[in-house]
Amino acid sequence: MEGKLVVQNAVLGLRRKVDYTNAPWVIYTNPEVFHLGNTEEELQEKKLKYDVFKVSLANVDRFVADHKTEGLVKILTNKRGYILGAHATGKGAGDFMQEVIFAKQYKKKIGDLSQVIHPYPNHAAAVQSTADLYWRKKLFEGSLPKVIKNILNGLGEMLGGASPSVNRKRTVQGNTEDLLLVFCVFLYPNLVIGHL
Repeated sequence: MEGKLVVQNAVLGLRRKVDYTNAPWVIYTNPEVFHLGNTEEELQEKKLKYDVFKVSLANVDRFVADHKTEGLVKILTNKRGYILGAHATGKGAGDFMQEVIFAKQYKKKIGDLSQVIHPYPNHAAAVQSTADLYWRKKLFEGSLPKVIKNILNGLGEMLGGASPSVNRKRTVQGNTEDLLLVFCVFLYPNLVIGHL
């Protein structure tokens, strides 16, 4: 990295500096240990608000097929989804975490990693499954459920018809929750099914 920068600066007359904030490191043990960016302890010391998304390799089909389920992927993001740190242990962690390095360096959000298409099954699905948790959180904990619930409340009232006023609230509430679940399954089936 430094050598390329020195040559580019000398030949092209640039004044660029090395940015080590996106430099990962790997310990090549069995299982491998991968590190990029901040740890939770560092973020706590800086008093930054952050989210943690973590997946066990035992939940990733390729690792199950390889009988190498020992390990995990953990990605730390700010509240807007930008990657602050990423850590992994497991077979080939230094390889399957490459997408996270790219995303952090080019200021992509964790949700972008969820949209990458991979052949199935593969080890990179560990990163994708971790990124899926970001969307699951948005879907079930963010402002989206409130908006959808308000919309579906209106639909529930329209569908509730001439129910007696005592039971109407309970019926509308039940209908709304059922409609919310159906709506979410339709939009994000893999996220909702994993949540159930």
